[in-house]
Amino acid sequence: MEKYRKILVEELASKGNKEAINELERYYIFSKNVKDAPLETIKTIEQYLLELAENNDNHAMVSLGSMYYEGRGVQQSYKKAVYWYEKAAEKLDPQGLCYLGYCYYYGRDIDVDYKKAYACFSQSAFLKDPNGMFKLGDMFYFGLYVKEDKDAAYYWYDAADNVYSKTQYESASIEYRLGKCYLYGDGVEQNLFSALRKLQSAEEDFFELVEEGDTHSAITLKSVRKEIDTVRKKLYDLHNI
Repeated sequence: MEKYRKILVEELASKGNKEAINELERYYIFSKNVKDAPLETIKTIEQYLLELAENNDNHAMVSLGSMYYEGRGVQQSYKKAVYWYEKAAEKLDPQGLCYLGYCYYYGRDIDVDYKKAYACFSQSAFLKDPNGMFKLGDMFYFGLYVKEDKDAAYYWYDAADNVYSKTQYESASIEYRLGKCYLYGDGVEQNLFSALRKLQSAEEDFFELVEEGDTHSAITLKSVRKEIDTVRKKLYDLHNI
């Protein structure tokens, strides 16, 4: 952020301007800058978000939940994350519903509960959140709470891919899942070239996320690499090369 814009944004944020607070949050909290941000700055942004969240601002609720979930600039606390995700979910916020679903799906300070995870992802997907859509697809893909259904899984992965506004993480995650579907013919006719294109695109996006300090993307990259190696071997064998 340029020096004089930063001065202006900080001034407006101190006066309660939500857009300015959101810009500070994106710059300092949800980027690699969080590693270098002064503790005082993090605390100030956290306080801004708390004030907004306590005044029923959905975005602030979700942002606080994600700060605590990931431990971005603050001590990680799934308990606090669940609290704020629940608040946002009560207001039928698509992201709040999806992230609360993650907490039930993985058991973050609460018991794993696929029924509740499915309920959260379903509502989030209905509200056209791409993350909620691909996680709903995962439940059908692996048969968690619902009967395994690769056709339904592919439908939701593809629907998520067609949402115009997606984060880079969402795009990478969706491309990875679609690549696997094309590779193994899960819910769609096998197409090795489509599989390779989707998986390579996911690989590039995940590498960029790793550059920003996303450790989860580094873990997922290992799986992406495995699938890329598989599809390449199939293509070389198919053409006797």
